[in-house]
Amino acid sequence: MDLLNRSLKAQLKAADRQGARYAFILGEEELEKKVLLIRDLTLGEQIQVPLINAVEKINKIYQRGD
Repeated sequence: MDLLNRSLKAQLKAADRQGARYAFILGEEELEKKVLLIRDLTLGEQIQVPLINAVEKINKIYQRGD
């Protein structure tokens, strides 16, 4: 959630500048598709994860220490 009304691109740049490794994106389109987008800000890669599996996937990412 961005309280400054910035674009997604601006939010992702700000997250990268602050040293975030991942961005989790859940907007209207994602909700319609019932997916969570997980973007690796270091590699520039992005995956879609079904919402039902999102918590499990996030746990796996953080258990790896990425």
